[in-house]
Amino acid sequence: PDPIIIHLEKRSLGLSETQIIPGKGQEKPLQNIEPDLVHHLTFQAREEDDPSHCAVPISTSLIKQIATKIHPG
Repeated sequence: PDPIIIHLEKRSLGLSETQIIPGKGQEKPLQNIEPDLVHHLTFQAREEDDPSHCAVPISTSLIKQIATKIHPG
C-alpha cells in the first residue's frame, strides 16, 4: 500500500505532530511517544484528503497489555 500520514495528538499536553509511515509493508515505529500518556491517532491517506474523524486512543501501557496477551511470558 501507499504511505499513510498519521496525526498524533497528546491532548493532555496540548501537543500534536504528524508522522509519515512509508507503506509497502515497511514497519516504522512511532516517534516521540510519551510513556504513560494516552495518544490519539488519526489517519490520512493522501495530503489532499482530510484525516479520519474518529481518533484511535493508544498508550504504552495498552501496547504492553496487547504484547503480553500475544506473547505470554
